[in-house]
Amino acid sequence: MKKVFAVPIETRLLPLTPHSLCALEDADSYNWILFTSAHAVKYFAQYYFNKRRALPNKAQIGAVGPSTAKALTKLKLKVSLVPAKHTVEHLVRSLPNITGTRILFPRSALAPQDAIKTLRARGARVRVVTLYTTHVPQIALKQINALMQGKFSALSFRSPSAIHGLLTQCNQSQCAALFQLRAYCIGPTTARVAREAGFRKVTDIVV
Repeated sequence: MKKVFAVPIETRLLPLTPHSLCALEDADSYNWILFTSAHAVKYFAQYYFNKRRALPNKAQIGAVGPSTAKALTKLKLKVSLVPAKHTVEHLVRSLPNITGTRILFPRSALAPQDAIKTLRARGARVRVVTLYTTHVPQIALKQINALMQGKFSALSFRSPSAIHGLLTQCNQSQCAALFQLRAYCIGPTTARVAREAGFRKVTDIVV
């Protein structure tokens, strides 16, 4: 029976800018805090744990989907909003009237800018806190060869950066072979990026 190759992804904390430090210190003064990944929740909480301080609990919290909401709930943070469709676009568009509201947006350095533009176009005052970045570690040659030899029937991707990270480690002919495999993607954004990259058989998995 052929297996699914889970593309590995690693995250790392980034140094915080003075503006980001001020925003985290003043997090309870914001109307909303938005989380678009469990990684963002993890690194956001880590800042307060390292300082032995309680997590902010006054701002309303929006989560992109169930797994992110679960990570917040484990920290005993109340989630006020999870959109019906679990995308960043639907999260920012599901917020009620936000003209003049202050929004704290902790996230990845690789996250697209679209959500920020939408929030600001709706009149919100957004403070972005870049907490972490992601990358795909070097994949062993034997694993690439196994993919080329058809020993795997599918790939699984947890984020768009996993897709880009894998493809940048492969040459053109190897990428063409990968595009024939089914791609299981966590979330609609990752699925969309997989289709745009060239994968023909894409399955969107909601977690």
